[in-house]
Amino acid sequence: MSERAANRARMEDLVERWRRSGSPVSVFARKHRISRDKLVYWRRRLGGGEGSAKVADLVPVRLIGPGPTVDSRLEVVLGNGDRVLVPESTSVELLRDVVSALRGC
Repeated sequence: MSERAANRARMEDLVERWRRSGSPVSVFARKHRISRDKLVYWRRRLGGGEGSAKVADLVPVRLIGPGPTVDSRLEVVLGNGDRVLVPESTSVELLRDVVSALRGC
C-alpha cells in the first residue's frame, strides 16, 4: 500500500470514529493530535462536505427579548427553521441526548 493510500485509510478511520463519537470536531482533533482543519478537510473530502455531517462546533446565537421569566424556556432554532423549545427544568443529560439525536438527522 502506498503512503498516500495508507494516509487516506487512516483518515477514513479517524473521520468515522469522530462521527460515531458525537464529540465536537475541535475536541476530537485535539484528542487525536491532528489539526481541526485537517479533520474538517478529510470529513468533506471523504463524506460529502455540505449536508453530510450536520455537526457544528460553533453556531451564531442571538438573544431575543427580555431575560428569563417565570416560564423560562430556551428556544433553539435550527438552520432549516425548525424550533426546539427547552423548558428550564430540562436535565443536561436529556438536552445532550436531544442534541445528539438532531446531529444524526
